Amino acid sequence: MRGEKKTILLTTHYIEEADRLCDRVAVVDQGRVIAMGTPEELRRGSAGTTSIKVKLAHPADLGTLEGVSDVSEADGGYVLHSARPPQTIVALVKHLEGSGNELLGLEMASPTLEDAFIELTGRRLRD
Repeated sequence: MRGEKKTILLTTHYIEEADRLCDRVAVVDQGRVIAMGTPEELRRGSAGTTSIKVKLAHPADLGTLEGVSDVSEADGGYVLHSARPPQTIVALVKHLEGSGNELLGLEMASPTLEDAFIELTGRRLRD
């Protein structure tokens, strides 16, 4: 239908569905459009932080690493939020080398459309 220049208006409470199917998304909160753009634009417009989950051999203070905006402990490891993940990972490796600690696991996750929605509205989609 896109090739035929047709528009479909889809309303959904399933953010993953909107992310997958829509060219443009409008975030509506309490009856008002508070943001509009492509899913990618909305993701980029959020805090834009990447979550970096790390498991270490020994506890560590990671809050001062380059690019890290906040750190929390979760599931026996740490979750770092970074706007500059490559620099953060380099700083992490250097920090671990210098302190004799060992990296046991690392996972990265880019911001999602749901992250942007939560940031814009202050609540989860199904609240």
